[in-house]
Amino acid sequence: METIFTRHAIIVDVKNAQMTNNKTISVITDAGVGGTFLSWSIMYLSGQNNYFHKKTNKWLQLTENPITKDRNAHNFLPNFETQLDDLCQLIGTLKNTNSKYPHVLYYHESHPQTPAEAIEFLIQNNNKNIIVSMDKHYGLYMCNMSNRAGAIPSFTEPKYFLTDDNEILNNFIECYFSDSKEFFDLNNIWDKREFIALNYDLVKCTLQPVTAFLNDVEKNQNYFRLNCFDLYCAFETTVYTLFKYLDLELDANRYTLWLNTYQKWKKFHYNRLRFIWYLDEIVEDILYNRPRNLIDFELDLLQEAMIQQKLLTYNLNLQNWQLDKFRNTQQLHKLLEPNIHD
Repeated sequence: METIFTRHAIIVDVKNAQMTNNKTISVITDAGVGGTFLSWSIMYLSGQNNYFHKKTNKWLQLTENPITKDRNAHNFLPNFETQLDDLCQLIGTLKNTNSKYPHVLYYHESHPQTPAEAIEFLIQNNNKNIIVSMDKHYGLYMCNMSNRAGAIPSFTEPKYFLTDDNEILNNFIECYFSDSKEFFDLNNIWDKREFIALNYDLVKCTLQPVTAFLNDVEKNQNYFRLNCFDLYCAFETTVYTLFKYLDLELDANRYTLWLNTYQKWKKFHYNRLRFIWYLDEIVEDILYNRPRNLIDFELDLLQEAMIQQKLLTYNLNLQNWQLDKFRNTQQLHKLLEPNIHD
């Protein structure tokens, strides 16, 4: 008889854990970086046609196309949890459910629980583990108010869900800057942009990549590290290395079909990646009056604020009045002025 332990409690009995092929693979990610798509890809490329889903308590048919109109892969329903106790229950159920293929479960952090103990538990209690992270680029990757999930919980009242990008931005400001916003007129877009540039601290923000919590488990090498840049840009090659680690055979016929889905899915991340890649160059082009078209980057207000924040590190600011959109770097160069804010 085998029993799963956490530091504080015996959670679930898994006496039948070794029946048939009841192995489990955990996909552990930063929030919002593609864990659903990766979970589906593992199942699809290994040849699965159906899988057991704990919350519905039944076997579901595996979709051939997980892509939705909301810019994500949520047409597939993964075995997903965010809290430690729920993960314990999930693993116990999956290990006791006979399957020809390994069960795949998916986790990312969600408040109020910190992920350190959950990650340690997952790595200790799954046969294979995949760590997916933007690592040091995670904060900058998330500097985008575009919502890929269809709806997100309100920052101030999580029981309500927000769908409009502007509504999300206003709620974000209300939650994190409710005191300091009283000193600004935030009725126009240029003051909102400057306000965020002056107040939002990427270094001190609560967003931390999942890799920040690996220190306690570094000696346990039972995981595969997958950087999100690799997932978004070269996974058609890296997937072979991943499957070798997972001890799975990749279905060659399905791989050809999967490639078309992958090409569509990775476009959802393209603008965020370009912003990370080119941010420093954009700032230098502004400083040195070099031409660069910014319309092609489809920058949202938060990304524009990050550009303005970078300029502040040079003790420079922009003449903001009626600056509704960053169109090109020479436009912004003409608006440079000494920074008067502390």
